Amino acid sequence: MIKELGNGAFGSVMLAKHVRGETKCAIKIIKKSLVAKSKVYKKLMSQELEVLEKTEHPHIVRVIQLMED
Repeated sequence: MIKELGNGAFGSVMLAKHVRGETKCAIKIIKKSLVAKSKVYKKLMSQELEVLEKTEHPHIVRVIQLMED
């Protein structure tokens, strides 16, 4: 990871380089303990990921990989 790009109520976004292609990418780190407090937050997070996985647009971020601890 190179540096923090921003942060919010549920976590932060970091600038990084993808290990395979050396391409710059953003890593969204979400604090699951905060999201787990509400079913609404869980549903919103799930919907966001579903939309981003299906979307291909030059001005919308693309999901490359999902990881969970």
